[in-house]
Amino acid sequence: MNLEGVSSLAERRPVGQYLLDCLKREGISEVFGVPGDYNFSLLDTLERDSGLSFITNRNELNAGYAADAYARINGISALITTFGVGEMSATNAIAGAFSEAFGACMAAKDRRVLLFTGDGSLQLTVQEISSMLENGCKPIIFILNNNGYTIEKYLNVKVEIEKQKYNEIPSWNYTKLAEAFGREAFTKQVRTNQELDDAITEAERLQGEKLCMIELVVEDPMDAPEYLQKMRAFLEKQEKKK
Repeated sequence: MNLEGVSSLAERRPVGQYLLDCLKREGISEVFGVPGDYNFSLLDTLERDSGLSFITNRNELNAGYAADAYARINGISALITTFGVGEMSATNAIAGAFSEAFGACMAAKDRRVLLFTGDGSLQLTVQEISSMLENGCKPIIFILNNNGYTIEKYLNVKVEIEKQKYNEIPSWNYTKLAEAFGREAFTKQVRTNQELDDAITEAERLQGEKLCMIELVVEDPMDAPEYLQKMRAFLEKQEKKK
């Protein structure tokens, strides 16, 4: 961090404003987080600062994900949470497709973010679509709908696949998510290569106008790359040796 001149800033400004000025000096224009009773005064200071915007996430974990992606593009990011389990949750933000895509959108507003995610992963962090819509983010989201946690089904060789009910997930109407969050988006469900080509063409035409979601329905829920099938075969052999 560039510390030149910050001493004079600290001498005549409150600690909260001093910290925010330091963030601005490093090129930060958005701060992620979740409001809480112990950070209201800092958020009030931030709201009065015309050089920064507070981006409200739906939980602390997702805020951490978003800040992580923002830093990868911008070089540095900032996160505000409050004391308690929420802050502990934020420390677990190592990876998360939707929230990272949100952070990338905020860090580079002039670039179109492409997000490829599975239905299982989406159901864990889906609320960040609301954050994207609220903040005018317009990524193209490809949702691979194969009706469950396919990789986990392959890796669990101790139980027959058809008996792994815990690796199945509820069936959602993914093309209605934006509507559920009270906003508009381009959505399309596709089942063939031609339908996918047409949907991508339409998403490209709408580039910069609205968030786009394309749901790719996989007819065979156990469709998987060859390496994953070979891995299961190997693990099955190892299991039989026990």
